[in-house]
Amino acid sequence: MEPSPPEHEPEPFPEANEVDREAIPEEAPSVAAMEEETVEEGEAREVIDTGEKDAEITSEFVPPESMPAAAGEEPDVSAETARIAEHEEPDEIGSESDVEPELTKDAGGDTSPVEAPPLAEEDLVAKAQDTSASAVGDEPEAQAAVAAVSPQEIQPKPGFTVGEALTEAWQRTKGAKGTVWGAMGVMYLVMLVLGFGLVYLQMSSGLSPESTGGIWLEIGINALTSAVSTLFTAGLMYIGVCLAAGKSCTWKTVIEGFPVAVQLLIATILMSLLIVSGLILLVLPGIYLAVGYTLTLPLMLDRRLGPWEAMEKSRKAIHKVWWKVFGLFLVMGLITMVSAIPLGIGLIWTLPMNVVLCGVVYRYLFGVKASKS
Repeated sequence: MEPSPPEHEPEPFPEANEVDREAIPEEAPSVAAMEEETVEEGEAREVIDTGEKDAEITSEFVPPESMPAAAGEEPDVSAETARIAEHEEPDEIGSESDVEPELTKDAGGDTSPVEAPPLAEEDLVAKAQDTSASAVGDEPEAQAAVAAVSPQEIQPKPGFTVGEALTEAWQRTKGAKGTVWGAMGVMYLVMLVLGFGLVYLQMSSGLSPESTGGIWLEIGINALTSAVSTLFTAGLMYIGVCLAAGKSCTWKTVIEGFPVAVQLLIATILMSLLIVSGLILLVLPGIYLAVGYTLTLPLMLDRRLGPWEAMEKSRKAIHKVWWKVFGLFLVMGLITMVSAIPLGIGLIWTLPMNVVLCGVVYRYLFGVKASKS
C-alpha cells in the first residue's frame, strides 16, 4: 500500500545567493557624506545646549509675574501692564490726546480701545460751570460779572408774600432807575412824535370828524397808537424780568417786542376781547382775567411762546396765587398814587419800581432758565 502524498507541499528554501535587494541600498553612503552628517549633528547639539543655558540665565532674573502662562491659559495682559506702569516714571502732564486708551481683549484675542461712556447733559453743564469758575478765580468782581452775563437757573417760588415782593422790588430798583427811565423816555418820545404826526395828518386831510372818512381816520389813529404803545409796554415788562433775574439789559431792550409785533398784537386783541366780555357779563370774570393775563407779554418775549399758549400759562400760574397777586398790584398802585402827590417827585422811584415788581412776580411764578451760549 503506497503512502498518500501530503496535502501541502513544503516551499523550497531560497537559494543562498538570492538577497533581498530592497533591504540593501543600491549605493552605500560615501565617507564625505557621513562626515558632513556628523558635523551637522554636532552643531545642532551645541545650539540646544546654548538655548538651555540662556533659558536658565533668564529664569534667574525674570520675576514670577512675567513667567509665561501654562499651556491652555491666556496671559494676564492687565497684570503685565500694571507691573510695567509701576516701574516707569510718570510723564509730564500733557494733553488728553497723549494718554493711550485702555485696551480690552475680546473672545478672539484681539485688543481694542475701550470708549468712555458719553456724559449726561447734567454732567456736561456741571463740568462747564466748574471750568468757568476755575478760570474766573475767587475775585468777587469777576464772579459777579460772570453771573450777570450767564445767570444760573432759579426755581419758581410761589410761596412769596406781598411784603417780600415789595421789598425785593425796591432793592432791585436801586441802580436800575437809569435803565428804566431811559427806556420810558424813548417810549414817550416816539409816542409824542407819532401823536403830532397823526394829528397833522388828520388836520391836513380836510375830513370833518363827523364824516365817515373822519371817523375811520380817527379809529385808525387810535389803533396805531395803541399798537405802538403795546409793543413798548411789552419791552418795559421784559426789562423788569431781566432786572429781577440778574440778566444784563439796557434801555434798548424796550424795542425787544417789535420783531414779534404781530404775535404780541394778536395776544393783546384776544385778551381785550375776553376781559371786556367778562366785564360786560358779570364784572368779576373780567377782573379775574385782567389779573390772570398780566404776565402774558413777558412770557412771549422770554419763553418765545405763542399768544394763546402764553395767555393760558400766565392765567394758570396766577390762578394759584390770584388774591396775592391782586393785593400786591393794588398796594403798588396805592403807593404810586401817593408818591405822585408831592409834585410827582416820588414817581422817579415808584415808576421804575412798578416795572421791576412785574419782573419779580414773573420770577417767583416761572423761575429763570440758565442762559445757553
